[in-house]
Amino acid sequence: MTLSVLLFDMETGAAGVATATGLAAVGAFVPHVEAGAGALTTQGAYTNWLYGARGLELLRKGYRAKMVLQRLIAEDEGREFRQCLVVDRRGNATAWTGKNNNDVIEVVSENGIVAGGNLLAKPGVASAMVAAVKDNANQPIALRLFEALQAGAGAGGDSRGLISAAIKVDFHDKPPVDIRVDYAPENTLEKLWEVYCHYQNPPFKSFYDSLPTRNNYSRYGQIP
Repeated sequence: MTLSVLLFDMETGAAGVATATGLAAVGAFVPHVEAGAGALTTQGAYTNWLYGARGLELLRKGYRAKMVLQRLIAEDEGREFRQCLVVDRRGNATAWTGKNNNDVIEVVSENGIVAGGNLLAKPGVASAMVAAVKDNANQPIALRLFEALQAGAGAGGDSRGLISAAIKVDFHDKPPVDIRVDYAPENTLEKLWEVYCHYQNPPFKSFYDSLPTRNNYSRYGQIP
């Protein structure tokens, strides 16, 4: 019931997810990211949001994406209702979709990128998202992910339409990006874009640029 795209930047160690769905509050349950470790999405007919903390713990320890996924689904008797996408710090990507999820189901992956969804309107959504990430390679990660959501929606998106959307990116050298629209039955991605623009412009941008980072725990104020 969700479309998502995951990205791990092996040059910087940044990890990001963009996701959207036809239900409320997708950002609360689906995207999970950690710089230097990887990313995963916990979606499907009945989302097991607990995969998030467990999966990031395993990725942090250096487990490959395939092993992380195997561990998660092995422990879950409800695995056939889940869809989970994972990318690790090496760029390996994998996914699980249980048999009790509804068509159209897709997963497409390339090095450092994986996109997928279930209950999609038609085939081609995941491919469109991956292509958009690659086509915008020179843009900031959050913008690349937003463009991927736009492309996925344009290719059909969730068969019920979109109600909520979110983008999460974690960096070593910058504060995280964590933006979402929890309930917008109309113009969901336009609302998410509005939040992104506020995030990237004054006055919030000045505050954002002054915050501590994973590489600078005590940071305050802008660095010239």
